[in-house]
Amino acid sequence: TDLELIRTWSFEGERLIHGTPSGIDNAVATFGGALEFCRSPEGDQIRAIDKPPILRVLLTNTKVPRSTKALVARSRNWLSDMPDVARPILDAVDGVSKQCCLYWKQLEGSSAEEVKLTFSRLEHLVDTNQCLLRCMGVSHPAIETVCRITAEYGLHSKLTGAGGGGCVLTLYAPDSTSVEDLAAVKARLLSAGYGVYDTVLGGAGVTVHTHRR
Repeated sequence: TDLELIRTWSFEGERLIHGTPSGIDNAVATFGGALEFCRSPEGDQIRAIDKPPILRVLLTNTKVPRSTKALVARSRNWLSDMPDVARPILDAVDGVSKQCCLYWKQLEGSSAEEVKLTFSRLEHLVDTNQCLLRCMGVSHPAIETVCRITAEYGLHSKLTGAGGGGCVLTLYAPDSTSVEDLAAVKARLLSAGYGVYDTVLGGAGVTVHTHRR
C-alpha cells in the first residue's frame, strides 16, 4: 500500500539519522494512533494500541541540536561501564512504559472521577520517566528549563526522542487546565526562545487533504 511504502522509505531516513532505529517513530508517524515497542534478544516487537484515547499535549522544541547516534552510543557505553547501575534504571523505564500503556487504556469509557485519578497517575509517570532519563544522562539544561516552567503551572513534562536537546512533551488535561494558564505557559516558553505546539497523542498519521476549487 501507499502507507507501507511511506513507512519503508521513512525507515531508511531514520537509519541515516539514528543508525539502529527501532522503526516505531516512522511507523506511528505513518499509521497514526499509538504503538507499544519492546526490544529483546528474541527480536523487536511492535504492537498497535487499539483505539487509544486522545491526549492533549504541548510539544516544545528547545531548538537545541543533538546527535541521536552520539546519544545512543553514550547510553550504550554507560550500560557497558556500569551495568549494575544502568540495568535497574532501564528496567524502571520499561516499567513506566508498561504502566503508562495500562493507564492510558483505562481512560477510555471510565467515569469522570476515574479519569481524574488515572490522569494524575499518568502525570506521576511522566515525572518519574524524566527523573530516570536525567539519571541516564540524556537530559539537557534547556529540557530542565521547560520542565521547570511548566511545573510552575501544575503541568508535567518529559523529554521525548533521544534527549540532549530536541523536544519536550507536556501533558495537560483540557478540563482541569485553565485557558489562562495554558496561554501563560505558552507565552513563557515562547519568550524563552522555544517553539511551542499544541497537539495530541494518538492522532492520525499520514493524511491526504484535497482542495476543490
